[in-house]
Amino acid sequence: MAANITSRTAALGVAAAVSIGAGTAAAEAAGALKGSPEAVRVAQQVLAHAGQLQALHWRQSGDQWECPADDGPIVGPSVARPERDCHRAVVTFDENLRNGLIVGSLTTTTARGMATQAELVTSAGDWTRTGSSRCWDPQGEDFRKTPAFSYAGETLSITGQTPSVISLRGVKPGYREIDTIDAHTFAVREIEEWVPSFGGTARLVATFDEPARTFGLPTHPHRICSGIVRFPPQRGR
Repeated sequence: MAANITSRTAALGVAAAVSIGAGTAAAEAAGALKGSPEAVRVAQQVLAHAGQLQALHWRQSGDQWECPADDGPIVGPSVARPERDCHRAVVTFDENLRNGLIVGSLTTTTARGMATQAELVTSAGDWTRTGSSRCWDPQGEDFRKTPAFSYAGETLSITGQTPSVISLRGVKPGYREIDTIDAHTFAVREIEEWVPSFGGTARLVATFDEPARTFGLPTHPHRICSGIVRFPPQRGR
């Protein structure tokens, strides 16, 4: 997949993207890409450009829904409304990068009639906050650095090109995407993808901006909710 296009919360059905390890990113950087020579060269330039970025801001919308659940809202793709109390969701990502890998992120999910949900993920841990809560619920301690962009397992081709943009198509079983890429800088401007979901194939669209500086994300929240029981219990240090 060309980008990590999914909320980091639990997903409905098949998630829109799968996190991959740094080993895959290194293999891609070395040229382990599939497709026409022209498409592979463009993909290599995209990955090289991503390796120079300090931060990435992007917004994902389309056939994406947020639904209430007993253990907290879930977000994921669906062709139609999964349940009557589900609403279309927009997810935004503020990500800090190092050598093309995500080292910290703040994900914000909004949907009409539902409380805004935020998730902060850093090397120190993973926390969520919903609505007007002033504290963050701990979700875990393990954050694996993942590539900001990846074409793992895809067969690539060029579907269109103008002096200003290149359209790069990626296909693998059950998934396809079209990336709109700046022909001068090789920055990804938009990704349109079709993914398996409830009721068939859902369409998701993400748009990207490249801030000049990193986001001021804290290593961990200043206020963590009390009364949280972790399993297994954490030993005192």
